[in-house]
Amino acid sequence: MPIAIEVPRRLSKREVERAVSDWKRRLEALYAQIEEWAVAEWGEGCVERGTEPQMPEYMLEQAGVPPRTLPILTLHAGPRKVRFVPDCLFTIGANGSVSAFADGRSYSMFDLGSENGQASNWRVTSLRFVHVPFSAEILRKMAAAKQV
Repeated sequence: MPIAIEVPRRLSKREVERAVSDWKRRLEALYAQIEEWAVAEWGEGCVERGTEPQMPEYMLEQAGVPPRTLPILTLHAGPRKVRFVPDCLFTIGANGSVSAFADGRSYSMFDLGSENGQASNWRVTSLRFVHVPFSAEILRKMAAAKQV
């Protein structure tokens, strides 16, 4: 019996542009939450915001949408820092991913929500654990370079 493989439909330029705008909005919301937790833990001035060009993605190319500039965030937690950088929007099984780098350790964050009006549901994974909810406690552990 043949196996059926579903081929995803090609998104229009307008759909991709909307998805990228929503991605940028969700990143800003994630960073605002991180900043709130960080200021409560390490005080004012511990967060530095910046931007980087969006990574080229197949879906962007197919729709003729050029990569944009996306926000990044660096958290200064005492002598340590944690840097959050968007990876890609079009991720199988998620609605975008962000990498977090902290003192030689790296973490991948995936938004498992945010479809059809749902709120974002950021989950974190690393070599040591799989898909735990992102929280202030996880952020503290990342900044302390402790095993999460």
